[in-house]
Amino acid sequence: MSLVPELSMEDVANIVNSTVTAELANGKTYVLREAWCRSAFELNTREGQTRIRFEGIACDEINP
Repeated sequence: MSLVPELSMEDVANIVNSTVTAELANGKTYVLREAWCRSAFELNTREGQTRIRFEGIACDEINP
């Protein structure tokens, strides 16, 4: 997940009823609707990465 300076980890933890878009390295894109942040975070400061689990009502693959 890529975070922008205006978005803190606390903000992410409080996400509910939102649309989450995942653009994967293999070029696939998924949209998760009515999503919420489900799990705790793993923050890897060395590599600048974080692990977050979102759950939602519906997930669709977007075809280019």
